[in-house]
Amino acid sequence: MDGMGTLQIPHDTPMGSTFDPVGGLLYEQTKHGSDVCDVSLLYGGQEQRVHKCVLMTSHYFHALYESGLLEKDEGKVTINVGSPAAIQAAIKFLYLRHVDVSLENVEGLMEVADYLQISQMKEQCTEFLARLSVGPENCVTLCLIGGQYNYEKLYQVGYDYLIAHLPDVLQHDQMLCLGVDSVLDILRDHTLLYVPADALFSFLTHWVEHDLDQRLPHLPELFDSLDLERFTEEGYHKLVSCHVLINMFPQCRDKVFKFSTKLQAGNARLNGNEKLVFLMAGHEAEPHLLLTDRGRNVEAVGTRRLLGFLPWEKRWLELPPLPIKASSLALLTGLPKSIYATESRPLKNTENMQQLYKYDITHKSWLDVRALIPYYEKGKGFQVLSLQQCGGRIYAIARSTSSLSKGHALNLYLLEEGTLPEMVWLKELVPFGIHVHPSKIKVVIVDDRYICTAIDKSEQGDQEMMLLVYDFETGEVENCSRGSLSLLMMFAREGEIVLAEPGVGYAKILTLGSKAWRTDCHLGIPDLPESVDRSGYSYFYEDDKLFLFGGSVTDRKTYMKSTLMYDFNGQNWESLGLSPSRVINTSSTVVKVGTEAVSCHINCPHCRFTGLKRMAEYEILPSPVSSVTQHDELVEDGWESELEDYGDEGMNEGEDRLNTVQVQVQNEQLG
Repeated sequence: MDGMGTLQIPHDTPMGSTFDPVGGLLYEQTKHGSDVCDVSLLYGGQEQRVHKCVLMTSHYFHALYESGLLEKDEGKVTINVGSPAAIQAAIKFLYLRHVDVSLENVEGLMEVADYLQISQMKEQCTEFLARLSVGPENCVTLCLIGGQYNYEKLYQVGYDYLIAHLPDVLQHDQMLCLGVDSVLDILRDHTLLYVPADALFSFLTHWVEHDLDQRLPHLPELFDSLDLERFTEEGYHKLVSCHVLINMFPQCRDKVFKFSTKLQAGNARLNGNEKLVFLMAGHEAEPHLLLTDRGRNVEAVGTRRLLGFLPWEKRWLELPPLPIKASSLALLTGLPKSIYATESRPLKNTENMQQLYKYDITHKSWLDVRALIPYYEKGKGFQVLSLQQCGGRIYAIARSTSSLSKGHALNLYLLEEGTLPEMVWLKELVPFGIHVHPSKIKVVIVDDRYICTAIDKSEQGDQEMMLLVYDFETGEVENCSRGSLSLLMMFAREGEIVLAEPGVGYAKILTLGSKAWRTDCHLGIPDLPESVDRSGYSYFYEDDKLFLFGGSVTDRKTYMKSTLMYDFNGQNWESLGLSPSRVINTSSTVVKVGTEAVSCHINCPHCRFTGLKRMAEYEILPSPVSSVTQHDELVEDGWESELEDYGDEGMNEGEDRLNTVQVQVQNEQLG
């Protein structure tokens, strides 16, 4: 102590040291305004008598008294920062070295502790925040405190949760405390496309109304950051176009007027209840560790990834991965609420079931379905080559060496529901009766009625493409090969079949009504803009536009990531950027699904936070060949951490279900 009886605390003394136990007795004196209290603190319209020697344990008060300012002689100190409750808590902390922290008061406590330079009190507050389970009710607080007081880890925890769960966080009043720059960053952040624009606009108007005088001038700039095409029809007409705040500013009204004009002219579109999605699964090109003279060797390998592309938004997304790695080509097809996938591999002699995987889009769950093949196909190398949906039902095109099919032939099957939800029957409809290589068929659906199967016979020297058209309404199949041409692409357009190929200046068109072919130069596709020898790509046609993905060039030594679009009206190619991976020889399908199921995108913070594998349930039966093999594949593919999602109990339940299926199959065959 110095001559005046003042406790001297060196500036390098840690404020986390334990204070003298007499602090409790001294604190009691402050409650009664004891004469031994020699300093008055003035804050919030009130006065509190305290001990100067205790105040000096704070670097703020120590510096104040050492500076020789007026407060040293007057014995009064005014505090103009923080709420009275937070200041009282800070004074109490100086005596007792403890503070009661809650989510409601932590910001106020941090503000006062920072101002008065009470480092141990700040540490207790941050320790409280670090112990919190982050959620929508506190992530904004973590961001604000972490950012303001330079606690990077605390800020990052809160921010990662906020952007990953923004629709939920927007419902909490804490978001109304954000500054204009933070709100602007959220509205301009393209990674937050998964958040409905209707929800962002509702938040924006509530945020402005929370402090109307200060925030209203910023509304034009904030509103200009919103993409009106992302609004639903109901949201745009009921929330945006007639909102009183929007109509207060000419620039906001002008933006709404111009967009409405585009809507009426058909040059813009609102976010509908359903979206068209092009799905791909199968092979990706991955670098191997094996080094060659030209660097790392690259090879196409099977993958679990299920990629999607939304053509009108030019946006990629990724759905929860397939339950199995597609070592052979994964075949896809889809209904509005479900997606089916399977592998294209010949069944072994002991197998009598084709394993399908069904993804329930609404409930986000993968379920395997056992498709029982006809008894006379067992041991005949039965192989599914294509899955298609037509008229709300699932069809399979497969080949086998069944004697009833007259050789190694192609047949059409219908998937009929069995007596158990995880079992279907492959009912043979039409024996096409033709030998075919697995990679030499193309299938398109026309008018949701015709299943059109093309078989490439160019290796046999035949320039015509064999085309078989099955009408599911009449149950008849017709050979429409005469007049066709063996070209790389086949798609449906306005109720007709189009055969085309990049670099060929014309297309062959089949009218299904007359079954007559014609040549059309307008639908001829020019050479690809990048590599004319590109092959193995995926493509689909929609609304006079052709979209093309992936593939390889120069004898499959160079794999492509570019995405291209050809506009038949403008007759030009357009680059749509890069795909998420180098896809080649993938299976693909086009489905319409609910908007909420495809709101995310590649590198979406919501998906990244949750993990794609954990965004779906996997109700998977043990493999009919070897459940151990299936388990080993999961481990080898990096799914060790995901095995708990299945769980031993779930696998046991799966075995019970499998036994039930096998008994049911035996009964059906005997019956």
